[in-house]
Amino acid sequence: MLYFFGDSWSSEIGELETWHRVNQVAPNEPLKSFPYMISADTGIPYKNFSVPGSSQQSMIHQLINSEISTGDTAIFCFTASSRRCFYNGSGDLVNLDVDKHKEALNEYQDSWLSALTCFTLYNFCVNKKIDPWFVNVFEVCYHNRIDKHHALWKEIPDSVWLLPKDTCLVHTEFDPEYYAPDSKNLVANLYNWLNTNNENVYRYIRPCQDHPNLNGRKKIAQRITLELKKKMKELQ
Repeated sequence: MLYFFGDSWSSEIGELETWHRVNQVAPNEPLKSFPYMISADTGIPYKNFSVPGSSQQSMIHQLINSEISTGDTAIFCFTASSRRCFYNGSGDLVNLDVDKHKEALNEYQDSWLSALTCFTLYNFCVNKKIDPWFVNVFEVCYHNRIDKHHALWKEIPDSVWLLPKDTCLVHTEFDPEYYAPDSKNLVANLYNWLNTNNENVYRYIRPCQDHPNLNGRKKIAQRITLELKKKMKELQ
């Protein structure tokens, strides 16, 4: 069984479904999430625990409260590293767009929290004999904008990443020319690219504001499926 964890980009119902419903526009073909497409391409059943608006840390909560067990495969679709979560007085998990404590909102703190999340997810899965795979979706959680990363990153093998941890699916699949290795755009966030409204934004995002359209979902599914099949073959 494939288990998916992430935010609205990987959830079953997203901005694209909402756009068609609100505007009363029938899609040309059935709308499917990219986890659905990956399951169909691999022939492996799936369950999707992605929650819109969730943080990286909340994937730990998603994972522990899922039904995943020995022999299953977990795919962690990493969201923006600036998001935070906390448990309120009722014991409920609450996600925040950004940390409200401005002094705690910086790339060194983001790197530490991302490393801590990856380390926890990885070890939980390894201890239960679950195959864990990580992928950055629209933002990089291990980037080269800072001069040092937390030492905990060294405890997470690079082999568990479907794409290198210093890149993401938007960079490699949606607009590799805009995000070329020698481009200053690598330090830009998702909205810098979206605001260009270039042909790739229209091809993979519009009419949505900041989520993939059906072409974008297909593009993501194709790349993850390709990399997942490689990894699963190596494990045989």
